Amino acid sequence: MDGTLIVVPEASERSFDTALREEMEYLLASETFRKSPKLSQLLAYLVGATLRGEGEALKSYTVAVEGLGRDPDFDAQADSYPRVQVMRLRNFLGSFYARYEPRNEMCIYILPGSYRVRLAKFSIAYPDIVVRDARRRLAPSFQNADGSAAVAPRSVSPTYPEDNVIPVAGEASIAAPSTSAETSGSGRGLWLLLLAVLVGIAATAVLLYVTMWKPELAGRARDEAPTLLVAEVEAPSDSQSIDLAMEIRHAMIDGFSRSWAFNTLEVHGDHHEEAVMGSYTVSAALSQNRNNSRTLQILVTDEAEELTIWSRNFPIDETKDVRDQLALALSKMAGPLGVIGRREFEKAEGRKLDDYSCLLGAFRTLSGKTFPQSDEVRQCISEPLKQRRLEAVRLSVQALATITSSSPTERGQALIKGENLAQQAIETDPSEAMGYYAMALLKYVQQQCEVGNSYAARTLQLNGYGQGILMGLASYIEDCGYTDAERFIERAFATMEPGDSTLRLSVVILALRHDRKDILVSIGAAPSGAAGETDPAVQLSEALIAAYFNDIPASKRHWAAYVALRKMRGATPDELLQGTINSINTRKLVIELLQDRGVIA
Repeated sequence: MDGTLIVVPEASERSFDTALREEMEYLLASETFRKSPKLSQLLAYLVGATLRGEGEALKSYTVAVEGLGRDPDFDAQADSYPRVQVMRLRNFLGSFYARYEPRNEMCIYILPGSYRVRLAKFSIAYPDIVVRDARRRLAPSFQNADGSAAVAPRSVSPTYPEDNVIPVAGEASIAAPSTSAETSGSGRGLWLLLLAVLVGIAATAVLLYVTMWKPELAGRARDEAPTLLVAEVEAPSDSQSIDLAMEIRHAMIDGFSRSWAFNTLEVHGDHHEEAVMGSYTVSAALSQNRNNSRTLQILVTDEAEELTIWSRNFPIDETKDVRDQLALALSKMAGPLGVIGRREFEKAEGRKLDDYSCLLGAFRTLSGKTFPQSDEVRQCISEPLKQRRLEAVRLSVQALATITSSSPTERGQALIKGENLAQQAIETDPSEAMGYYAMALLKYVQQQCEVGNSYAARTLQLNGYGQGILMGLASYIEDCGYTDAERFIERAFATMEPGDSTLRLSVVILALRHDRKDILVSIGAAPSGAAGETDPAVQLSEALIAAYFNDIPASKRHWAAYVALRKMRGATPDELLQGTINSINTRKLVIELLQDRGVIA
């Protein structure tokens, strides 16, 4: 679709020019765009040029001078400013439409490499953006010229990809039985009023019980993920800083919403919308340094305890993609192994695990972490969960477990079982990344690169920030010639944090593949104590690091410990490694390194 033809159900005779102008006015009247004057100015200019028929002919110099107010001596060859601003506008529009409906079904969008403005339905204009459970509405503060509300806000059901539509039980319209005029009159109204009063009394009683006698239940059901509130980013008052701050906030909201580990909400100013007990708040401040560089400070607060649990500063380069620069921050906060997931699991220690904390524990197990409730996790992960997204994650975890828990002789049947579980996860929630991730790994293990790449692409589209996902896919997508492999491998290095056992081994192997001595130097010591001594992944990691740095005695010692832990007398090195490393090419790399250093024959 090239944007020149549209069909709007309410007024199919309306022209492209009229529809484009009305959608632009709708955007510019919204509170979101009013807070971003520079991007509003750029949008108005590009729309105007498109309406004049000049969209295809626009060049960077023209956009910079006429649309962004740069001086006539602006050098478009040396300065990427207009391209960066259009990229920001493109991302800004995508973030806007992920939260708000267009006025008349058609979204404004700009194709990469173009300055021409187009119109299309959301699924066509922004195919990479998946709207999760947050409900989209018409943008707030949209008014007619006389100041009256143009249209009342309306709730919209979550939008899933068109090729994976799953009807939600209970949403189909049910015809009510016909009634006479007498039964629909005042008598029915009195009954409804009485029913409302009774419901109100019951709800009040429940609320008092929960908040006064059962305070540990207040806020959210323990079977659900906690709520993450994203505050507005503080920034200097100049328009460029304000635009960058809004872009950062939208990128954070987008990134957080991709994680199943919490439910993401927005916060406007000092007002916490739908704030609940036991939730967390992410707040950030953008500052400009003396050398004109920028720093973003991010804080995570546990609202229930009124305690800042994490704080970090990150450099921000406004000429680069904000999402890539926030990858490290998002990986530290988001996901089951992030700061919030770790804290929630710590709160669950010493009590029976609920659905949510059971999943947190399962990911700790997958990463090689041992803890007192490991046996309880293995039991609860086998039981279906009530919440759809969490159930999809549970099925994905079970699918991943089939790869590592089976012996070589059982591998064929285990892979079939794993694929069935992964497919169930995808069907349970098509917009959750974990099902696609599990399926991608299962296909890669069987050397089905083309199919594996397609599932990897969907995984990274839905969640390109999860540390475990990035590390898990990194070696495979490189071996299989994935189109954007280099970008995601660099993001994996950027989010690198050794973690425990399995995740640490993934970092070591990825660093070896790319000869990243800096990573291997900074990776830190292995877990100490009995846990490290009895963990095959720890011993293999240490054997590889020692071999890389030519510490042959240490490498042989750790390799011998690894072989003893595998308990496979007479097995070849490849057979020994199969229980720890799934990729055939990665096993070859490991064997070649150990043979080259004389660690194994």
